[in-house]
Amino acid sequence: MKLKRKLQEIDELCDDYLAGTILFVPEDLKDRLENEKLDRRRREGYYLTWSVIRNGYFETDESSWRYIHGDNFEKIGSNGTMPHDAKAWLEKNGFIKWDQSYVAENIATGKNEARPQRYRVHDWGKTTVKRLESKNVISALVRNKPVEPELQYSQHQLDLLTPDVGHLKHIMREVLICNWQGVDIRNAVEREFLFDQIEKSGNSAEKKGKPGEYRTATFNFSSSLDDWRDSSVQTFGLPVLKLLNRRGIVKRGNSVRRLFSPLTSLMREFRQGFFYAGQPWVNCDLICSQPTLLSYQCGNTQFTADCLDNSFYNKIAESLNVSRDEAKRAYCAFAYGPNRTPKSRNKPALAVQHFMKETYKSAHDHIWNCKRGDHRRFIRSLQDREATIFIDDIYAELRRRRLPVLSIHDSVITTAKNEEEVLSVIKSKLKKEGIEQQVKVERKRRQQETESNDRGRHI
Repeated sequence: MKLKRKLQEIDELCDDYLAGTILFVPEDLKDRLENEKLDRRRREGYYLTWSVIRNGYFETDESSWRYIHGDNFEKIGSNGTMPHDAKAWLEKNGFIKWDQSYVAENIATGKNEARPQRYRVHDWGKTTVKRLESKNVISALVRNKPVEPELQYSQHQLDLLTPDVGHLKHIMREVLICNWQGVDIRNAVEREFLFDQIEKSGNSAEKKGKPGEYRTATFNFSSSLDDWRDSSVQTFGLPVLKLLNRRGIVKRGNSVRRLFSPLTSLMREFRQGFFYAGQPWVNCDLICSQPTLLSYQCGNTQFTADCLDNSFYNKIAESLNVSRDEAKRAYCAFAYGPNRTPKSRNKPALAVQHFMKETYKSAHDHIWNCKRGDHRRFIRSLQDREATIFIDDIYAELRRRRLPVLSIHDSVITTAKNEEEVLSVIKSKLKKEGIEQQVKVERKRRQQETESNDRGRHI
């Protein structure tokens, strides 16, 4: 009965989240704010200000700077000073670092330019739930009015996404259950074992697996729902709220020219909860995109071959004795981060660096030299290269043809009806760039197929 009650509580959390009446926040933030002498509306405005900053887009990893235009705070309070006061309080109490006069080089022009203010989020710690009474998350979300044609087109296409709210709630429920029990939802073996145990209504369970498939899984279904295992729960659902309510910012990046929107930050699992222009969608995704572009830049033929046959991440996984998803994360930490020394605290990134040196020596040396000085310039140049190909070339051509298309960095979403034409444009443009790239096609599952896969989960 205790487990059944916990699952009911998670259902209620999903309903409240979709209604915009709760936030997932650091426990330390809640403890301090609740003890401040603030009226309820102002206190909740401080929570919403923190949430906007926590959900801001970042270039490389969670610990890097987040770039947020002031318009994002305009609906939090009628008093224009309130967001400023909230940010000052958050910085004073150690929850953020606030750079109010950020100037940086525009890679395209080589000139220094004023940028949106930037923030760094500190010490997320243990996560808990904050219920809002005077304010609402949805009413605080903004929608911009871009002037650039590609952004206007993208915003219009986002409006064509139609939700299956029931299925979105089901996905949200699974995400929260996995987070509650410390399971990576993308680790299929651990996830299936978790839900098998829930169906059996056990109080605890333990299962050991082979390295690279899953870790030892230990579940405690009596643990508190105030004890969320992963701070990602603080941001996981906001893109869903933005898409459901036609809110959010559509923009090109400042330091890199990628196109950002609520869709680009949406968890992959939630895509199954939407239709596109009333039809099932098709996602044309370039396999191993960033490593492939890098391999061509390095000129290492073995590196390129392993990317094109989709074995690159598998080889890293085998070398590090981890799952493929963990291998991807370790590679990103290596590629996006600085050159590592033996004393580096990021051991997975260091391990990938050793793997690259042993397996693709010339590529390793090229990457090492490019990352000397400011390693961020290296990854920015790669992401700008990607944006030039996918946004300025491929997406521009698809937009010119007035096709229903949405961009997610190195992939393009379209309708099933237009799949063949979109794939043809992608392959043609890549061929002109001298890139032989493999394209993976992911499709929205039919409703009956989704229900079949989810059988037994409605507990």
